Amino acid sequence: MFKKILSFLLAILTACLCGCSFERYETSGIRLRKSFSQEDRKDITVELSQDDIDYFMALWNGADWEEDVSNTIRDYYFDLDGVSIGYSSESGLFNDGKYNRHLFVSEEERNYINSLIKSAIEAN
Repeated sequence: MFKKILSFLLAILTACLCGCSFERYETSGIRLRKSFSQEDRKDITVELSQDDIDYFMALWNGADWEEDVSNTIRDYYFDLDGVSIGYSSESGLFNDGKYNRHLFVSEEERNYINSLIKSAIEAN
């Protein structure tokens, strides 16, 4: 009986681990891009501060990402070493096409992230 329970628990653990995404981000810098659809406005690109980089790395690496990317419109992109993560400031959704996953943040986090973005753009 014990072996059956142990086998069952091991099977559940294996299934969970296979479905989990363990890709971690590493970077020495993050470039933030704002894209405009209007022809007369150029894209804005700024480098984030080390404090902002630390915040986003902790957020992304500590999050429970969901599989698949969402087709939500992204108005910002965070470019780091080999990865471009799209972000919707309206919904608080991050999309990572490289690892085929997305992440929704809470309303409080979305407001904080949007304030970081606004400050970074205004500082440049």
